[in-house]
Amino acid sequence: MSTTAQIVTLISVLASLYLVTRGFRSHGLSVNATIKMALVWAVIILAGTLLISRFAG
Repeated sequence: MSTTAQIVTLISVLASLYLVTRGFRSHGLSVNATIKMALVWAVIILAGTLLISRFAG
């Protein structure tokens, strides 16, 4: 994976986490629950990114 692709992937993961945490806060979840859900989503997003990068070659 090129450096540019890694930077784009990192930015997209961080942006996704930001949107997820904002969404959970708007639903009235506590900070701890928001952090746990953000970590779960981070793992899901990273796993998806790794799978896509493996299949893309």
